[in-house]
Amino acid sequence: MSSTALVRNTKNIQLRGFELLKAIHLEPNPFDIERDLITPTFKLKRPQFLKYYKDHIDQLYKEAKGALV
Repeated sequence: MSSTALVRNTKNIQLRGFELLKAIHLEPNPFDIERDLITPTFKLKRPQFLKYYKDHIDQLYKEAKGALV
């Protein structure tokens, strides 16, 4: 299922506005230690996540803002 179909299908479930998907990013690669996104005990490194995915996050907010029509 594509991300646009996933967003479209959430509208059919009759969720409240804040529960609806506005934008989504599906990461094809697993989180790994080589990209410094997780610790050796597989805990997420939030500051590194924010830095690594900053462009994706900004784009998601732009898409979500446009979907509020």
